[in-house]
Amino acid sequence: MARTLVATIVAALAVTATWLSLEEPWRIGEALVIAALAIAPALVPSGRVRWLSLAPATLAASWVAFGAQPWELLPFRDERVLAPMLRDVGTGVVDFYGVFLPFVPVRNPEMHSLVLCAIFGFTLAVALLVAARRPMAASAVAVAGVGWPATLSGGSAIAFGTAALVAGLAIPLVLRASSLRTLAAGAAIAALVVVGAASASSVTTLGGDAALDWESWDLRGPAKEASAVRFVWDSNYSGITFPPTKTVVLRVEGPTVPNYWRTTTLDLVSNNHWSEDLFWLDQVDGESRALQLPQLVPARAAKPANWLEQTVQVEALVDDHLAAAGTPVGLDASRFGTVFQLSGGVLRVRDPVRAGQRYRVWSYAPDPAPRALAAAPPRTPAAATRFLEVDGRVFPGFATPQRERAMRAFLRDPSYLGYAWQRTLYEVAHRVAGEATTQYGAVLALESWFRQTGGFRYDESPPHTSGPPLVAFVTFALAV
Repeated sequence: MARTLVATIVAALAVTATWLSLEEPWRIGEALVIAALAIAPALVPSGRVRWLSLAPATLAASWVAFGAQPWELLPFRDERVLAPMLRDVGTGVVDFYGVFLPFVPVRNPEMHSLVLCAIFGFTLAVALLVAARRPMAASAVAVAGVGWPATLSGGSAIAFGTAALVAGLAIPLVLRASSLRTLAAGAAIAALVVVGAASASSVTTLGGDAALDWESWDLRGPAKEASAVRFVWDSNYSGITFPPTKTVVLRVEGPTVPNYWRTTTLDLVSNNHWSEDLFWLDQVDGESRALQLPQLVPARAAKPANWLEQTVQVEALVDDHLAAAGTPVGLDASRFGTVFQLSGGVLRVRDPVRAGQRYRVWSYAPDPAPRALAAAPPRTPAAATRFLEVDGRVFPGFATPQRERAMRAFLRDPSYLGYAWQRTLYEVAHRVAGEATTQYGAVLALESWFRQTGGFRYDESPPHTSGPPLVAFVTFALAV
């Protein structure tokens, strides 16, 4: 057992060090735990018990690598654990060919999990072969475990070759191989790795068609044509052009009930256009945490029992906004570095989220009954006053006494004559919802008019108008 332990530890340290060289900073504690779990089954004397001990060691390693607790991996459970783990493995493999190395573990957790899996797999194979007294095979696996990271990082050939040499020769030496041929074979394998790593480091200077052009290896297969969707976050009246083929923009795992999804809010109306008018609230730096509640969100939104969890994977959306249901109140920002929380429940990252990246977000999305909405008092909170401002003028809220007279006075003001288009919109809105006594009643009247009685039809290519597009939109239905 002592020889098995010593021989395996030398190889395990070499494998662990080379795989950890792919990330920065090193998370040594988790890696050492993973290596210890891989070595443990080989220390069991009985062969049959040794194989049985693989199950608890693998479950414990999965716990460390993926955060999946062992009892969650049992079959016939409602929670989906294995599928997310396999998806993390796939994402981690692809990320190794799309992320600059060394990578940051907290921003690329799938890649870190894959590094831990590699350490566990190679160390376990070496340990079992050493326990079975197969030094040649164990040396070959150790050399492969050290050499694979070299093809990914392109680091020092001497450093990787030395590690491979130590790992390959230590096993037969410690086990006191009886045959010089076995020892020589181990040395030859290590020497080949040194030569191969040195060749790989210089292959790009020999020509792009070199047979050992390891830098071109890509497990993702042939490159696919890029397909991306971009949004302009303002009111663009030029119409919508859809791609000829179906494009998956986001994949979302979350609640099955419908929710209002948003990416941003267009709060500012100026010169007949809507645009973003957001202000900074807070920022999240590489951690999972609760977000600051916006002003118009009730205090009960801070209770996790009222949250909806979603996992969003970006497929084709090229944007620095994060989509979420309702109002985001919690975020796992470990993959994005700094995330800015803006007013209106808007989340933005420093750089556009690339395809394949995923994030978890928790939202507050209330679903009040129509009776509760109808019974709500007609009031305008102070935090909502900014939404009553149009072109620099703050209009009276719904519950303002003598509101109709105040509105007419605003629109007759000579200094406001240049905004006659707003007077037209007000006249149409007053005709449709002027009899409503509550804000909810006004919303229902306008919704019914847009959907049923107004004569509107959906058009992806609206006609060009000489005047304000919004005025032409609402008056067209009245004219037909």
